[in-house]
Amino acid sequence: MINCNMKLRIIFIIMLLILATLGFSQDPVTLRVSVWDYNPYVDNVFFDEFQKIHPNIKLTIESESWSNYYTKLRMQLMTGTAPDVMMFNASSIYPYCDQNILLNLSDFIEESNFDVNALFSNSLESCKWKDHLYGLPFNNDVSVLYINADLFQQYKIDIPSVDSIMTWSNFQDLCQQLDENIKDNSIDYVYIENIGWKEFYSAVLQNDALIFDRLEDPTKCLLNTPEAIEACEYYFNFSLKYKYSPTLLEYNSVLRKSPSNLFIQGKLPIYLGRIGDNFLLDSDIDFDVRVIPRPKGKKRITFVDVRAITINSKSKHTQESWKLLKYFTSPKAQKLIAKGEAMGKLIPSLKEVAYSENFLPESIIARRVFLDELEYSIPLVKTIKIRELGSAMFPILDQLAMRRISIEKAMNEITEKANKVLLAE
Repeated sequence: MINCNMKLRIIFIIMLLILATLGFSQDPVTLRVSVWDYNPYVDNVFFDEFQKIHPNIKLTIESESWSNYYTKLRMQLMTGTAPDVMMFNASSIYPYCDQNILLNLSDFIEESNFDVNALFSNSLESCKWKDHLYGLPFNNDVSVLYINADLFQQYKIDIPSVDSIMTWSNFQDLCQQLDENIKDNSIDYVYIENIGWKEFYSAVLQNDALIFDRLEDPTKCLLNTPEAIEACEYYFNFSLKYKYSPTLLEYNSVLRKSPSNLFIQGKLPIYLGRIGDNFLLDSDIDFDVRVIPRPKGKKRITFVDVRAITINSKSKHTQESWKLLKYFTSPKAQKLIAKGEAMGKLIPSLKEVAYSENFLPESIIARRVFLDELEYSIPLVKTIKIRELGSAMFPILDQLAMRRISIEKAMNEITEKANKVLLAE
């Protein structure tokens, strides 16, 4: 016979178990979350929505400016003081994957039946290292051509159609036509890119050539092949020979902080810009802006810039951190990103949202162009030596910009120095 006290004790234990299952008995968990350029007036809504769903998970947002973000984060990772959840450009995560610094998400994905197929495959691939997923992509950026339609109309030049992709030859002819017709002293260039030197990588791939022997963990640079040099001749001669666009030196010294300023001021006919530039809704622009696809070479291909959210492998709250990662790619969060209401107005990684009216509702044509470019994009080169490769290339590219060496010699020297970096232990 069970006495009264025993019955009460059993009832009490059952109630505790029920409450624990519902989550009410859990102590609140605080997650530290690292992001760059956090705007509390805009981005708070993004994280507030998560806290409504998970009231027992409190978030402490740690923000740094983009220019200082990775310097601070590297120091935190080295000293074991990094946050639980960290935002990365996907191209920056690879050095931390082999070192067991970022958490391999494979087990979480399997246990929770997370549908990776709901996300853009190229975005997802950007977050992989050696077939393991170390982050979830939550938004994407690709480049398209922004056109100042007023300048084109003023100089009686036809705007290329959205429905046909210009070849390299078509685009060079267009820039020549603009250069010959524009006599305005305030217009120094007819074409400027948003990211400078990295675009020559895209040109190499478009010419059906290779930058490296493989795009993940490369072992050999191939920029000295005839096909790669041919692509670089096309790319660099826009600035070095024809002066349609600024040289890399001019770009770095004058335009780097805001290469889009000349376009915003109405002094540039063509700008290779990203969805993040958001010219379509810029109240400072008083001219007609059009969006068209970027030109293609032998192949239509470019790179996608992916923002990923990752988990610190040393976190004591990996289960709660995984809930935040899933939220980042949920329809609710992705709609906020698509509408530009939080975390920057970029291309959502969730396909159902990207192809909906939530994304770029003001321009169906622009939405189509951006999503087409995303479809033909691939991840940036995956290497743990990206910083060392950049340091080896920059001085040679500066010499090229000053016309002290030929394009062919520059590519040969870059290949030689890059191979030393890749072969170094």
